[in-house]
Amino acid sequence: MSSLVTSLARLAGWRVIAVLVLTVGVLGMQSGHGTLAYFTDSKTSSSNVFTAGKLNLSLTSSGSWTWSSSGAGGGLCTNPGTIQPPVGSAAAITSQPFTPGSECVAALVIDPSTTDINYYHRVRIYRTVTNGATGNALNDQILLSMKTTSTCNLTTDFSSPVAPDILDKSIGIDLGLTSTGTVGTDGATFEYNLVGNDAVTTVPLAPGVTQTYCLRFSWPLGAAGVGNTAQAGSDTYVFEVMAAQQANRQP
Repeated sequence: MSSLVTSLARLAGWRVIAVLVLTVGVLGMQSGHGTLAYFTDSKTSSSNVFTAGKLNLSLTSSGSWTWSSSGAGGGLCTNPGTIQPPVGSAAAITSQPFTPGSECVAALVIDPSTTDINYYHRVRIYRTVTNGATGNALNDQILLSMKTTSTCNLTTDFSSPVAPDILDKSIGIDLGLTSTGTVGTDGATFEYNLVGNDAVTTVPLAPGVTQTYCLRFSWPLGAAGVGNTAQAGSDTYVFEVMAAQQANRQP
């Protein structure tokens, strides 16, 4: 019996060893490629959505500051101090060109529209067009007043201004708009910041809050320099409202 076992061992020994080596190698490759079964689990974190805020203003005016050679441009223009109406008549003559004793009042309304973030704003006036010496003379004689109020009409009281409000400032002399320039550019002689300043728009507003500034252009009787130098003078002014996001954690 022992001799039979010994003979079989001699015949199959090298084959058995080869099979064992091959088996170990295959198992080794399976281990290296990670194909053996083991427990796994996974989870997901969804709905990580970021929506940016909006800064989108609209600008309207309740009336007109225009008074051309064809007359006043809106119902909030009058000449309460003029000597033009006939005696005994309270009617204002607004169908004729701008003259001393006339004024126009209108509201500049900043509407937050679809804005949903806090923001700063700035209001600037530009002098963009003039017709020379006569326009310069008129520019010095026109007075600008501004009041922060939601009520704006010909009876609005502009007295006792509180910053940033102003009262009867000569556009040429007090505000310094002695030349003309382009809207959106800086120029000390053709633009003036009525609200805020160049360094930072300092007046904050919140979403849903409407801000109204009542503005009056007037040419008073008896103003210094009133005379023939301003006859046929013409000046064009533009208001610009700029806004910027109020940075987080800023007052």
